[in-house]
Amino acid sequence: MPGGTGTPRSQRQRLVAGLLAFVAVTKFQLSLHKKRNKLARAAAAAQEAREEEQDRQASEAALAHYGAFRQRLQGDLAVATAARDQLRQEQQSYEELEANIDMLQRERMGELRALMPLGAGLHAQAEVSDASRIYVHVALGFHPELTLDEAKAAAERRRRHLEGLLDARSGEVARIRAHLRLVEQALADLAGLTEGGAA
Repeated sequence: MPGGTGTPRSQRQRLVAGLLAFVAVTKFQLSLHKKRNKLARAAAAAQEAREEEQDRQASEAALAHYGAFRQRLQGDLAVATAARDQLRQEQQSYEELEANIDMLQRERMGELRALMPLGAGLHAQAEVSDASRIYVHVALGFHPELTLDEAKAAAERRRRHLEGLLDARSGEVARIRAHLRLVEQALADLAGLTEGGAA
């Protein structure tokens, strides 16, 4: 029968063939969809790995930067501490000078015998025939001869000046220590992030 719908059997065959073709196309589309999803997951995993590597490199760079900064702060702290200790020692020397002048004034000593430091741990016995005048280091290597009252006043002025310098230097040491603690905390935090990212 030309132009007719055909037998029910041929209609079924065409229907089955159409269904089989539809199933084949659907399977193909599903496999393409699965492949696209798989490629997308692989691309996302690769992007995540790149981002993790960039984060790790950034953390390592920050660790290196903070490590160098910590070393610089430690050097600054050593210099500031040494300067503070030197000021403290000089201040104590002037306190001792004031105490010795007080003793000389109290005892009204005309003559004096003492051990004088020569340097390098060597001392010599010295005899002072007139203890009413002494030489005092005032600044820049100058040692004028002063009366006991003048020497005591100069020692007091120098000691007070040194106290101000010592307070300023102690404040500087405290600030450097605080900065050093902050940098060390930042380093510990970064190291924790780096270790956490690697785990």
